[in-house]
Amino acid sequence: MNVKARGPAAVARRVCLTAFAGIDVGMKRTLSHTGRLTAAGGLLCLVAGAAVLAFVSGFGAVVAGAFLLGLAGIVFVSLFFLTVGEGEERDYRGGGTRRGAR
Repeated sequence: MNVKARGPAAVARRVCLTAFAGIDVGMKRTLSHTGRLTAAGGLLCLVAGAAVLAFVSGFGAVVAGAFLLGLAGIVFVSLFFLTVGEGEERDYRGGGTRRGAR
């Protein structure tokens, strides 16, 4: 994989590899403390929702399990945007130029 590629897809791929898999692809940090807490909460919701759906029967269990899985999805999308925002803020503070600026 070309880690020097440019463009939105390449940036998203680097962020996902760095944030979720912990693979260092040339970025300074993987996750901040807030990001780690967010990832832990999302993982907890994901596991709890899957466990409720797998081991508990009834309408209430289906609703609770679906809610927890949906909440985990929201948390992981929020984590993605948090990671992108922290990277942009770090670049801005470091004196880097924004893409597209001349």
